[in-house]
Amino acid sequence: MISITKKYMTWQRSIYKSPTSLEKAGGDLSLHSIVWAVDEAIENGRQLVEAGNVRGWVEVAYLETYVESLPFDCVDMSGLQTPSLTDAQQYIFYDGLKIVNACGMTCIAYILGLPLVEVFDTWRERNNKHYLAVRNGRFLTSSADLKTILSCFGVASERLSLSRYQPETLADLMRSKDIILSVRIDKITGRLAPSGILHWVSPVSVWQDRYEYGTIDIYNPFPNRMERYSWKEFIAAAGAVYGIMKGKV
Repeated sequence: MISITKKYMTWQRSIYKSPTSLEKAGGDLSLHSIVWAVDEAIENGRQLVEAGNVRGWVEVAYLETYVESLPFDCVDMSGLQTPSLTDAQQYIFYDGLKIVNACGMTCIAYILGLPLVEVFDTWRERNNKHYLAVRNGRFLTSSADLKTILSCFGVASERLSLSRYQPETLADLMRSKDIILSVRIDKITGRLAPSGILHWVSPVSVWQDRYEYGTIDIYNPFPNRMERYSWKEFIAAAGAVYGIMKGKV
C-alpha cells in the first residue's frame, strides 16, 4: 500500500518530470507551498509529489513534513466559506456579500459552540437594526458590537478588565471567563504580528515558563484553528488590553 505524507517546501524549487531529468513538470513550487509526497518514491535525491494538478519530482532536501498538532476547523462554517483556496478561512459569503471581517462573529461562534451561520442568522433576526449598521460598516466590529451580538443569545458580557497582560493573571481569569481580545495580524498570513490589521482572537490556555518565556494558545478565526505563540509574540501583537469577556457556563 502506497503511503502519502503532507509536506511543505522550505525554499522555492523546481518540480521535474523524472528523478533524473532537468525538464520541468510545471512552474516552480514557492516557499511554504504544500505538496503530497509519496513516501516510497525517492530516487536520486528527489521525491515524487503532487502539488495541485502537477505531479513530479522535488529535491528531498527542500521538503519538510507538515505537522498539525493543534486543533483546526474549530468553528463550523458549513455553507459560508468562499471557494478560493487562497482565501482566509474566515472569508465567507452571507446575505449576498463577501465578508472578510468576520473575526468577531467567528470568535463568538467559537465561545458559544455554535455554527457561524447560526450566529449571523440569530443576530440578523433578533437585532436587525444593529446587524444592518455593522453590515453597512463592512462588518468591522468594536467590543460594544460584540457585546450586542452576544446579547442576541441572552448572554451577558463585560469589558475585559485587566490593566495589562500578565500570564498568571490572564490564566486565572480564563478559568472562569471566555475572552475575546484584540490583536494585530499580518494581513497575508493571518499570524499575530507587532503591526498590521486589527483582529479578534480568543485565548485558550497560557503556559508559564520563567519571565516572558511562556507560550499562549489562541483560537484564531483567520485560519479557523488553534495557534501557539510565545508570550513575547503575543504581547507585541496585543498591545493595550482591549476586548470583552463572559462567564463560562
